[in-house]
Amino acid sequence: MTFRLVLLTAALAISAGAQTSHATDATTVKVRQALAVELPKRFAHADANHDGRLTREEARDTMPRVHMYFDEIGTAGRGYVTEQDIRDAVEQKVLPRLGQHFDPE
Repeated sequence: MTFRLVLLTAALAISAGAQTSHATDATTVKVRQALAVELPKRFAHADANHDGRLTREEARDTMPRVHMYFDEIGTAGRGYVTEQDIRDAVEQKVLPRLGQHFDPE
């Protein structure tokens, strides 16, 4: 399952008000798997100059959801986001709505 599809699934679960803990748990597991497996690969691919920082321009074509929510993810106004910033945004904005706390370890 692609990272984009997992985040879409999480968004749909939130908007549909996923009420059952089973649906919430299954969605949370998928999001965690995507973060652990797919995010590092996708981030590395998108980070054209390999500086560990993703600019809005780098995200535009390779990580469109990051590009769309760039200002929300990179709240420090630095002009870039890091892989950890993306993880933190998912933890703070997506998973709490699913009733779970994300532990990247």
